[in-house]
Amino acid sequence: MEQNEQEKQFPLAAAVSLVILGIVFLLRNFGVLEINNWWALFFFVPVAYLLISAWTTFRAKEGRLTHETTSPIIGSLVLITVALVFLLELDWGSIWPVYMIIGAVAILLNSLAKEE
Repeated sequence: MEQNEQEKQFPLAAAVSLVILGIVFLLRNFGVLEINNWWALFFFVPVAYLLISAWTTFRAKEGRLTHETTSPIIGSLVLITVALVFLLELDWGSIWPVYMIIGAVAILLNSLAKEE
């Protein structure tokens, strides 16, 4: 991916993240949504960047799944899981099998990815 494309992705990821965070905080202020670990929402800022990066790369490769596309997807799955554990106050001792599933998804995506 070109440097110019990456420069365009950051403002988009930042804008999407800020809009989502703003909506969540607004709902929290009006009592519609109760979140104790609100700081965990900031995990979604890099998630937005990673997913936008994966989508941009996927489109640039004409719809082909490559290793350059799968890596950000796997990274975002890990960060989403961590964020949800904190947001929903889940027990790490119960949730650890999710990382085995993410590992299996990574192996599957990488086996489907085309070499360049």
